Amino acid sequence: MPSFRRLRKWFQSDATALAEIDRAHLETTLEVSSALKTIYAMRQELAGLWERSNDSREQLLARLQDWCHRAEESNIAALQKFSRTLRSYA
Repeated sequence: MPSFRRLRKWFQSDATALAEIDRAHLETTLEVSSALKTIYAMRQELAGLWERSNDSREQLLARLQDWCHRAEESNIAALQKFSRTLRSYA
């Protein structure tokens, strides 16, 4: 299992920007841990949400609420906590 620092770097980067060896290690790590795979996928999805500048405010809010609901249903404490934090800003 890679170090926390390396995982954090991978999670904060776009996978296409990673070196080939890092991308391969990331894929292997995600195959081993379903929780990390879920966290990574939801992080990518949330980042994509922020980039949807053409959507109306209502559409963005509905997508964010859906994301938060799924995060809270994931049974992954970190996602649940982050979702509650996001909801507190709304």
